[in-house]
Amino acid sequence: MNQRSLISMYRIVRMPAVVVALCASLVACTDSPSVVQVGEEGETNFTITAPTMFNTRAVVTENLNVTVRLNDRTVLMSNNNGQWTGNTNVPESSSVNLEINWYEAIGTRNLHLAKYSRAFENVNQNLALTIVSEDYDIAIDDDNDSHYNLIERRENTDPYDANSPSAGFSTVLITAVDPQNAPIIDGAYDANKWGNAQFVDKDGRRLYINHLMIDQGAAQANEEPLYQWAAMHDEKYLYLFVFGEAGQYQTPHKDSENSFNDDSLEIFFDGNNSKLLSYDGVDDIHIIIPLMTDGATRRANNSANADAIVELGDRSAPFDLSKIDFATCVCLGDRYTWEVRIELEEAQVPISEVFGFEVQLNDDNDGDARDVKWGWFHPARVNVDTDQTWRFPVVMGNVNLEPLPDI
Repeated sequence: MNQRSLISMYRIVRMPAVVVALCASLVACTDSPSVVQVGEEGETNFTITAPTMFNTRAVVTENLNVTVRLNDRTVLMSNNNGQWTGNTNVPESSSVNLEINWYEAIGTRNLHLAKYSRAFENVNQNLALTIVSEDYDIAIDDDNDSHYNLIERRENTDPYDANSPSAGFSTVLITAVDPQNAPIIDGAYDANKWGNAQFVDKDGRRLYINHLMIDQGAAQANEEPLYQWAAMHDEKYLYLFVFGEAGQYQTPHKDSENSFNDDSLEIFFDGNNSKLLSYDGVDDIHIIIPLMTDGATRRANNSANADAIVELGDRSAPFDLSKIDFATCVCLGDRYTWEVRIELEEAQVPISEVFGFEVQLNDDNDGDARDVKWGWFHPARVNVDTDQTWRFPVVMGNVNLEPLPDI
């Protein structure tokens, strides 16, 4: 699904029969909107697909199941090759209460992941309603630990154990450095400075950006590239260094109106780690930094230059882009690099609390639209392309900042 094309519509249709038909498909991970169609005599038809937000790290899509209730009556559903269908009658001109609940079978339990409800009063006219992922409610917490069930599955913690995750759970602790040891933002890797940065997560794994999200011609397989990020902070700025394509895999392009369609870096923040299903307009931030400003000359992108390019994603909260300093290196034959400095106060990132964070790379192999996308915490594609963080802050990873030692 293109970043510019979230489907949301309301339209009038005419239907022939007084019947409710339900269909849910879990085969694809693309976000086909669910459609509820109501006829003027009360006939109602549903086409319901699993929300794309379920395509996450630990959720097993084959174990998903859906229940549908109309006016407190459960609709009998049958599963046929990954599709659920069911039928029921609705009296003409009646009020209809619809409930849709999604579960994941884990062992002998059904874990409640998301719910949707809507009431239709005195249905006597035609209407159609679409349901997309953002319309669902995920505020379901079986173990009452303030971590929603879906988020716990996302983070691969135990949704039935109030002590999992532990307080302050994060994947990466970003190193604090004295401001005097902070790097100069020039796009070049200074080992004397960046040697102080955090390159691994709390389990010792490299911070690779190698989860293949979009594959329209990837030259490398999932988890094969050595793209990675490293970070440090000095309590005023977050410093980020990103290593991109190298050597034979380099195909730099800058020819698109939208930067995400060219070779570019995407950075995501959720300052209060609320992990919502939609951007809150407050501290959910999406930043895009292209590798180049001109494709013909392959001019590196640098915030110090008049032609510098940095953008906010369509759904990002407001952010003063002058609070970002960056420099890239096209570095043909070696590596593409991005060196970035972001003001923590502007990003609304706390020093002492866990916040949401994600880093992704776009790759344009041959001009025009993006061909490949790689993510750090975002799950890899399974049979179909997946690209969720720009829509759902819930998909971000958990990161926190190491306090700066007293000097």
